[in-house]
This record gives sequence, structure tokens and C-alpha cells, in this order.
Amino acid sequence: MIKMLIIFHQEWKKRVMIIQGIIHDPDILILDEPEAGLDINNRKKIIFYLKQLTLRGKTVFFFIAFTRWN
Repeated sequence: MIKMLIIFHQEWKKRVMIIQGIIHDPDILILDEPEAGLDINNRKKIIFYLKQLTLRGKTVFFFIAFTRWN
């Protein structure tokens, strides 16, 4: 139960941080791993929304870290 609450809290914290970045409708948006810490459904929503911003003429940079498992 406690672990689930912590994960939930981290997801909401990430959402709030993304909202803070886009609320002022900037022309350029730079995000560091915007989907990190989110479940798969929310990751898809974030990526979809970022794509919508680019279709509206906004410039979006986001960084994703990949870990190679050999």
C-alpha cells in the first residue's frame, strides 16, 4: 500500500512539473525525460501531447535516457 502511494505521488509530481512548463504556452519547450516515472498510459498521453504541440508550430526538445542491457 505504501509503495503504491509513493508511485502515485511521483506520477502526480511529474505531471505538475510538465504542466508548469507548458502553462505559459512557450514557443520552445525543453524537457528532460518527460515520461520517466510515469506508467505506460500516461507516457503515451505525454508523447501524444508533445506531438500536438509540434503540430501547432511549437518547438519541443526532450531527452530520453536509454540503458543498454548486454
